[in-house]
Amino acid sequence: TGGSAGGTLTLLLIQKLKKLNLPQPLGAIPISAMTDISCATAIKARDEDGINDALLQNLKVEFGAIDLDNIDRPKFDAATTDVERAAVLQTEKYSPLFGDFKGLCPLYISTTEQEVFSRENKLMIEKCKDAGLDFEVDIDP
Repeated sequence: TGGSAGGTLTLLLIQKLKKLNLPQPLGAIPISAMTDISCATAIKARDEDGINDALLQNLKVEFGAIDLDNIDRPKFDAATTDVERAAVLQTEKYSPLFGDFKGLCPLYISTTEQEVFSRENKLMIEKCKDAGLDFEVDIDP
């Protein structure tokens, strides 16, 4: 189980376990998961869907280049464009939305209509359907 960033880590972990042919948990519960770490999908939610979340007020795609110590992260410099950042971050290594959902353990996906990650959670739900994954969804208004 994981909420927001925890949901991201939950999904990345089970995708990695599947890729390595290791046992997965019996199920997982991503709650309002950030499935596109580049923030491009969340920015579209703000700009196109009118999602008004405090996190999105001044958000740019470059938000995905957070400088955290002691993790395997992409190296960006001042010359790196937002498009280049998004291209790196919109991969299965960083963003579960761009990973493979086929063969994952069952998921219980919880999200709301008016939250920062609503659009990307709906995209994830479509990927689950396309993959034939056993999953349940709870979308609160």
